[in-house]
Formats: sequence, C-alpha cells, structure tokens
Amino acid sequence: MVTCALFSSHRVTTQRLIAVLLGTALFLFSASSDIAHAAVTTNTTTNLTLTNQKIKASSNGLAIIAFNIAGNASEQFASTTISINVASGFDVASDFATLGTATSSGIALYRDDKVSGTAGTFDAADDVVPLASAPTFSGATTTLIFAAIETVLANDTGGNAGSDYYLVARTAAGATNGRSFSFNVYPGEVKFNSNQPTATPTALTSGTTTVDTVAPTFSANMSGPSNGATGVPISTFIHFGFSEQLDQTTLNPNTITFTEGGTPVGAAIRPFFDGFDVISSSPPTYAANSRFGKLATGGTAFFQIQGTNAIMPQGTYSVPVVGDVVYMQLDTFPPEIGVVTNSTLTSGTFAIKGIAPYRPLQITKVATPLATGAVSGTSVIGIGDLIVSNTTAIRAGVRFDWHIASTSAAINNSVQISTANYV
Repeated sequence: MVTCALFSSHRVTTQRLIAVLLGTALFLFSASSDIAHAAVTTNTTTNLTLTNQKIKASSNGLAIIAFNIAGNASEQFASTTISINVASGFDVASDFATLGTATSSGIALYRDDKVSGTAGTFDAADDVVPLASAPTFSGATTTLIFAAIETVLANDTGGNAGSDYYLVARTAAGATNGRSFSFNVYPGEVKFNSNQPTATPTALTSGTTTVDTVAPTFSANMSGPSNGATGVPISTFIHFGFSEQLDQTTLNPNTITFTEGGTPVGAAIRPFFDGFDVISSSPPTYAANSRFGKLATGGTAFFQIQGTNAIMPQGTYSVPVVGDVVYMQLDTFPPEIGVVTNSTLTSGTFAIKGIAPYRPLQITKVATPLATGAVSGTSVIGIGDLIVSNTTAIRAGVRFDWHIASTSAAINNSVQISTANYV
C-alpha cells in the first residue's frame, strides 16, 4: 500500500488553492441572523508555554494559552475572563507592556489566520482582536471584552482544525529580571452570545513564564575541544555550551560563523537545549540548468527530543498535525522531506514517516495537505500538484519524495507523476 499527502505548489496552483481557502473562509465567517439554534461544539484550551519558559524585556508577543472554539448556526464569541498568578514581585503595571486595545498591549487576544498563516499555530499572520477597552484587573482577574463579537468557525475539521485564538503576553522595556507569571482559565469563562457552556473549557493553568533579562553565558566546562587543543581527532564535533536554554531563533548565520584563516567554511549546527555542535560540511553545487521550485514555509520550531520526555516545540510550528508535510535535516546530511505520522508530543512517540526521531531536530512545516491517505482514495489530483509519498512499510533507501502530477485524475486512477523530484 502507498500513502500520500497532496498539497498545491505556489508556483503552479496557488490561484486554485487560494480560491478554495478563501471561499471556505468567506462561508465560515458569513453573517447570519438566525441564531435560534446556535450551539458551542468545541471549547477547549491548551497551554503553549515551555518548561522553564523565559521571556525577555521588551519582548515580542508570546502565546501563552490557545483557545479552540467552534459552534454551529452562527454562534458568537464575545469575551473571555482570565486570572493571573504572579511570583517574585511580578507587577502587571510595570512588567507588562502598557495594557491597551491593540497589538502593543501587554495582554492581547489574537485570532488565528488560517488562510495567510499556518492554521492552528500562532504566527505573524495572525490578527489581534480589538478590545472594547484596555484590560483592567480586579484583584487577579480581568475580562477581555471584544469591540465586536466574533463569529466562530462552524467546525474543528479540515482547514478549521486546531487553535483559533491565542492569549498573548508582551513585556515592558523595564521588566525586572526573575519575576514570573502564569494565567488561569476556568469553566464558563469563555463567553458566547447564546447557549453558554458552564462546564467547559476544562480549568487550565499555563506554565510559569519568567522574565529573563540576562543573556546566556558561554560555559567552557560544557564546551570542547578547548581553545588551542592539539591532537584532536578529525571526527570530533565542536560543541558550544551555555549557562541556560537558548532562543533557537537566534542561532543563524548572523550569530554563528565558522572560518578558516578568515575564510568562511561550510558548516551546519546540531542544536541542543543549551548549546549546539558545529559540523563542517561541503555545500552542494548545482549545474547551470538545475531546476528548482520555491515553497513558502508554514512555520518552524526546535523540537527538544530526548528519551521519553514531553516535547515542547520552541518556535512558530508548535502544534504538529498528522499529515503535515515537513522537512528536517540531520547534521550535514541532505534535508529530508516527510509526513507527520504521529503528532503526539512525546519523545519516542512523535513520528515523521513512521519513524520516531531520537534526538533534537529543527522541523519546518511546508504545508497542510489538501488530501492525505492511501492510493485507494478518491481525492482528485490536479496537473502541477506536488505529491509526497512512500510505501507504508518503510524499506531501506526509500524515503518520502516530491513528485509533480502531470495528469489530472483521482489518486486511485491512472495519475502520472514526474520521476524527477526537486525542490
């Protein structure tokens, strides 16, 4: 049996994909005056913070809690109440950015943009929900009242699946190091215009987030080989260790360079929670007539995979879904493309192409497939669609590869795909 995941390339079928998604979005957000039978069908919350979550002063928005909400017959979302827990002297007035009604507020709610961004993941495409007034706390509690009520999505399937709103925090420039906070959401505190559920969402306390204004420091004891070392085996990896967890988004060619006599040398990094290995590599070369296609990515994150520990993705791709098309790279081996086959965020269980990674990985989502399943399915493939497929039983040397459809037919019909795979 062959399994496959289908999605449209930006180069070939973007117009058709946008038309489908936009049509869906317009339908889902269309207004209706008939709310007599409105009902909330999904009302859950999820903690998005990492273990020992840190936030710097003057931070960008950090998603703390995700809300997954759906309802039928034009159910509408009007407000939500949250409670804050503070520790080590955290002060809402001075440690959060000034509370307001828009994007710069220290506490804000964002709506997931399932068309322009990655569905179900907090990212730069998501839209702030304007508030009627700036949040004010009565004791430890505040209610975020929307300037205009939000018509919720009709279901939690397909393109609507995953988180729909995010509670987002921002710190002030003068936030004090070591102070910490967390948020609570209790049953009945997500408010709707009718048929208000009182038993959902389940009570949730987010992980503790601590203000960290002190940059990690280099640790010579956790690094090697030591400076000036001789007789080092050529197979030895260069490792840099630091005093605390790193912001993986800061590990890039602007902050890490590898040179020989002042000349840049091809290299890759193998990231760890509090450091990284530097691995020399020989970048590939391409012939003048090499072909390629450029795909927009749908978010990336560092997955701290170790033993059987829980995985807390650090980055914008924090909620993987079975069927997601992703790519990753081990050391300096060629990047590998695959499909998420188990999305449980537990080391040893989470799997790509049926294989559980055994060490930390930077994983980038390419797309949410338009269709997934076995070749016996009836989903229609269009000319120019990109397909990633592999046999259910993994065989040595067989990997998920790109293919380009050259005919239009159902997947269980005589679809022809190119033999040349390229990205």
